[in-house]
Amino acid sequence: MLETSSSLPLQLLGSGQLLSLSPHHQGWLILQKPFYTEFVGPGAAIGGSFDVQCKSIFAIGDVQFVAPTTLAEKKQAFQVRINSIQLLHELMQEISPLQRAVLLVEQLCSMLGIGLAQEIPHELAAQLIGVMPHNLEIAWNHYLKCQSLNIPSALDPVLAGESASVSPLRLIKS
Repeated sequence: MLETSSSLPLQLLGSGQLLSLSPHHQGWLILQKPFYTEFVGPGAAIGGSFDVQCKSIFAIGDVQFVAPTTLAEKKQAFQVRINSIQLLHELMQEISPLQRAVLLVEQLCSMLGIGLAQEIPHELAAQLIGVMPHNLEIAWNHYLKCQSLNIPSALDPVLAGESASVSPLRLIKS
């Protein structure tokens, strides 16, 4: 893989050039498209036909870009991107917006750590899972309170207004 500059202009994504986030650096991007927002992490493909209509980029952590040169590198980058999409899809399966927000906060803290996760604007994070920013604020307050008390942060289904048969998702992947 060929290393490129750590800054990538939005125009380069629009050009259709295929890049990926370096799998050796802890950098993530939130990519805003006209009708949805995506979260991609280390090793994921960016650019190419995926991101021609990207309208803004929010970088998190140590973002480094590489240009995959072999077929195997490209396949691996595409697979990582697909995994990122599947993770958001799993979060979106939760019916309750508040529960989705809690699950997203847990997932972001697991991947990024609390400090970096808190730097993401609520408006932007809310777009990842289709909730209102206020739901993210409530989820963060709940998560931080649970952390201070050293208890699990998944909302009790009854407290979240859901039926008792709904169980919280556990999407944290290593």
